[in-house]
Amino acid sequence: MIRTAFAFIMSMALVPLSFVDATQVPLVSQELHDRIVAVYSGRGSRPLPAGDTLVSWYRNPVLFHTVRRDSNEMATGMLRADSLLGIARVIWKDHRPSTADIRWTKGDSVAVDVHLLSVRDTLRVNGGEPQRWTLPAIPWAIADYGMEDLTLPLLEGLDFRRGSVTIAAYRPYGAKWDTLQVSKRAVGDGFLYELRDAKGKRDWWLVAPNGALVQIRREGQDFERRPLEQTALFAEYRRLRELLKQ
Repeated sequence: MIRTAFAFIMSMALVPLSFVDATQVPLVSQELHDRIVAVYSGRGSRPLPAGDTLVSWYRNPVLFHTVRRDSNEMATGMLRADSLLGIARVIWKDHRPSTADIRWTKGDSVAVDVHLLSVRDTLRVNGGEPQRWTLPAIPWAIADYGMEDLTLPLLEGLDFRRGSVTIAAYRPYGAKWDTLQVSKRAVGDGFLYELRDAKGKRDWWLVAPNGALVQIRREGQDFERRPLEQTALFAEYRRLRELLKQ
């Protein structure tokens, strides 16, 4: 899944932004913040959910994310520089997803627009071509590639005392399931999750004490997702990143 996730993001076309390059003289944080926001602010056909703001980097900034979380609801958005836009809203009940609304667009074109509902042992997908899936016996979440935050409510409730745990993730964009092996360790007052896909490729997710996902790294890839510079979450990312080095 993790290699597939990277391929998904890149194949939905990697569109680097020309205003910054890792080989050039680094921009100061405020200038970098302002340029990223300026480029992305007018690209989406709809506004992203208000919340924490993060950027995925693959040498250049390639994806712009926002995340908002309440007690039983999480909303996230992902925007690429060529206007590909995904917005998801998932409501949790009794420690599992209850309903979800997922919409992917590019300009005026709609790629995916579905409503998901879990009823007993079935996940119903309405919109486009309706589907029904028998829910897996293992813990599961609804989270498209590039929207990893939607998995966090599940991870927080898992029992890791006996070691790693296998989970399933439904991907609305591709209408398919992935399985992942997850382990967890403390990093100061935060946590580091390691997620391993069926082919053995790994992601590392660094999570703050308040539950915010402040960093994603991928094995074998020059990739990092982190908070936008000059935001409160960026300061938390830098603090936990230093603890991770110890």
